Amino acid sequence: VERLDLDRSIRAVGSLVYDPQRVVTVTTKTSGWVESVAVHHVGESVRRGQVLFELYAPELVQTQEELLAALAFVDEMEGAPESARRGAEALVESARQRLATWDFDPRQIAALEDRQEVFRTLPVRSPASGVLVEHTPGLEGMSVRPGLELAQIADLSTLWLTVDLFEDQVASVGEGARATIDFPYFPGESFEGVVRYLEPSVAATTRTVRAHVDVPNRDGRLRRGMFATVLFESVAAPDALAVPSQAVLRTGRRDLVVVALG
Repeated sequence: VERLDLDRSIRAVGSLVYDPQRVVTVTTKTSGWVESVAVHHVGESVRRGQVLFELYAPELVQTQEELLAALAFVDEMEGAPESARRGAEALVESARQRLATWDFDPRQIAALEDRQEVFRTLPVRSPASGVLVEHTPGLEGMSVRPGLELAQIADLSTLWLTVDLFEDQVASVGEGARATIDFPYFPGESFEGVVRYLEPSVAATTRTVRAHVDVPNRDGRLRRGMFATVLFESVAAPDALAVPSQAVLRTGRRDLVVVALG
């Protein structure tokens, strides 16, 4: 008889999915037409700031023209009363802010003011580095509107392994629990993961709770959809009074041990 931490091993299966917190959607903030698409295929790697396609939007062209006209008006107001100059400068700042809202970066606005020439199209750039995981077919020439999802980019440096746990296993697997993961695609090699969170509901049909495990994918070998065997090691009973399992008499209705009194 001794006191020790009783460990419980839980083995389950899971599959890899994209980490939803590392997936970004590419859309536009104004209506227009897509021209000269630069990234065409799902699976292509992109970097943050890389041009995905060019957008022609009459509203953007009009706002650029308004900015140039406001700058010319400021020049005409040189020597005018201060209140008049402030009003002209407010028009310039308003046009700049509208362009910035539509993702004109400061360098483009500075180039517009320096060249005094309107940009016909706006380059739509990738908001993050990663891999193109969704792409609207036939994008070139398409009419787009604000909020329309045109592409999705996922950072694959970390993936999620979704694992279904039975109700009696949930108490032994909490957030932060470590997992050892084996993929049949990489025999003899194990990966490490950490439980990010457990979903708050039990599936009605399978009576399972879904756990999401963070799995680092630094070398990019892991891919969405891969199946894996997962082993969770947890402490089921800390500092428990324990005896060897062979010493327990199991009657079917209860478990008994006999204490030797000498």
